[in-house]
Amino acid sequence: MKPAAKKTVARLTAHPWPAALLSGLMLTACFPKAGIAWLAWVALVPLLFAIRPVSGRKRFLLGFAAGCAHYLSLIYWLVPTLRTYGELPLVAAVLLFLLLSMYLALYVGFFTFIMTGIDSRRGRFVSAAPVVWVGLEYLRSFLLSGFPWELLGYSQYDVLPLIQIADITGVYGVSFIIVLVNGLIFYLLSWALSRSKNNCPPNGRRVAYAAAVVLLVTAAVWGYGKYRLAVVDQSLRGDVQTRRISVVQGNIDQNKKWEIAFKQATVEKYLALCRRAGKDSPDLLVLPETAMPFFFRYEKALTEKILAQADEMGVYILTGAPSFEKHDVGFEFYNSAYLVGPDGKIVDRYDKIHLVPFGEYIPMGQWFPFVEKIVFGAGDFSAGTEGRLVGMGQWDLGVQICFEIIFPSSARLMTKNGASVIVNITNDAWYGRTSAPYQHLSMTVFRAVENRRALVRSANTGISGYVDPAGRIVAKTPLFTEAVLTLQVPECRLSTIYTLMGEGFAMFCLAALVFVLWRWYGYNAG
Repeated sequence: MKPAAKKTVARLTAHPWPAALLSGLMLTACFPKAGIAWLAWVALVPLLFAIRPVSGRKRFLLGFAAGCAHYLSLIYWLVPTLRTYGELPLVAAVLLFLLLSMYLALYVGFFTFIMTGIDSRRGRFVSAAPVVWVGLEYLRSFLLSGFPWELLGYSQYDVLPLIQIADITGVYGVSFIIVLVNGLIFYLLSWALSRSKNNCPPNGRRVAYAAAVVLLVTAAVWGYGKYRLAVVDQSLRGDVQTRRISVVQGNIDQNKKWEIAFKQATVEKYLALCRRAGKDSPDLLVLPETAMPFFFRYEKALTEKILAQADEMGVYILTGAPSFEKHDVGFEFYNSAYLVGPDGKIVDRYDKIHLVPFGEYIPMGQWFPFVEKIVFGAGDFSAGTEGRLVGMGQWDLGVQICFEIIFPSSARLMTKNGASVIVNITNDAWYGRTSAPYQHLSMTVFRAVENRRALVRSANTGISGYVDPAGRIVAKTPLFTEAVLTLQVPECRLSTIYTLMGEGFAMFCLAALVFVLWRWYGYNAG
């Protein structure tokens, strides 16, 4: 090992807290806006060196510190979002932001704590690290309603050959490979440092074997990706059924959107944009989440304008709008998407499944009623039926509204039920010009790859666009501009292991994690 490298490793070990914080900040830099994707492959190395010489309790705290550095810098946009558009007091917005960041940081803390029971001088450390990491990522995706925002694998969204493995493993397979390589780099550096000091280095053959296996696995994943890209591209050539789909980006000011005085102007603006898109002769016009700021069907005059526009143009129009159902005990409200047919009649409606905590509902509000008084800007929405498709003639649309596109299982179930294309409508105006709209877009890429379906996205203020079944972002709009984008969208009918089996790979990692804990605690107890 070169002297400079020795000094760097020695500093990481001697100063564990700065090393842990460095790992957290490197993890954030992997994601948009910074988007330095290659940092993901080394981001955990400083943390692994930081925890090497310390006890289990301190290992947890170092991991927790790294997690705090990561999530505080990754989801910083939550404060202005809650403050400006959620109408929360500054103290409440900051408190919720800190609580969520610390909750997410716990998973990094548990990662470092669990790795305490695995000897870092042995090759099994390299293979155990990605299993533990992915198991915890999967747990985070559903525990306490789930918040799988920017899992590690999402950092590679534009590295096409690498992410094709997602059609087998989901995004978790990409996370696995990244942590595997991080573990190998740490193992190799540890071996070189120990060897230079004659300080009980790991067995050289084991090191060489671990390096060979990791390189072979990585090469196999890359080779599989190149192969699948060729297969997908070949399937899209020739006699493939397509539809012309236009996405409409209205760029409506969120502060004015729900004001009664601007309601009519908002509808008229979208109608004008629809007519502009009509020059491209689309089969379907896609408007963003809550593009219609009124209860569709119940405000007759405004609803009739949309129905008449679809009839006049002879196209399908999919638009977001709130809805409600009246029951004997009261009302249930939904964040919905309505499909209007070319004959000017309502064809179908989809109701959002995964609601945004503290935005569309109050978690545990029935047990903690005081929270509703603090979070007075939140809605009280109900969830729709999972996996339900919206029928558009011979095409079935898998509609995903805003936040729910980050949950892989939802798009997977829709594809399994026969969705021809995934349509994501959203209103990212909440995020302003922060990194959140870019982060949100990066995760949609994986829904296309996992299920081999084209994905069409319409966002109020951007980023709207189109992702092909191979995961390429073929076209996209800039933020905070009016835009109309018309695309020839193919129907890809390739089946994937992921669509059939779901999160089987992640479940295996979680089961292996439980086994590791059982062996560790069982061994210590014995």
